[in-house]
Amino acid sequence: MGALGGPEIATLLPSWELSLDDERQLSPNTQAVYLRTVRLFAAWLTGRGLPSGTEDVGAEHIRAFLAYEAQRTSAISAHQHYRNLRVFFGWLASEGERKAPNPMERVERPKVTKKAKPFFDDDELTRLLKTC
Repeated sequence: MGALGGPEIATLLPSWELSLDDERQLSPNTQAVYLRTVRLFAAWLTGRGLPSGTEDVGAEHIRAFLAYEAQRTSAISAHQHYRNLRVFFGWLASEGERKAPNPMERVERPKVTKKAKPFFDDDELTRLLKTC
């Protein structure tokens, strides 16, 4: 894949942060979560020697990042990163920082499954019943 260029994602974070605060009037906590995702994504790209220009990042990079995060943390975390990256790449397009099609349109939302957690194992349940 040839390099298309565009500004590095990390260099646009201050501008995006202003947009989140001024235009969207999001809570400081929501802003911090959005910014954390994009910082993690930019660092992940750089750490693997992948392109990190706004025009260079493709759906395959985003899919790989989300898979990495799902394995590193959880599917719920990957799902949150997915939502945050959708907002970021939408902003890139609206600001004219990315002319190529939005890669998020080709990335499926990570599946989040609910896992039933056992409340007590057999030993704990036995000890609990004995104390009653």
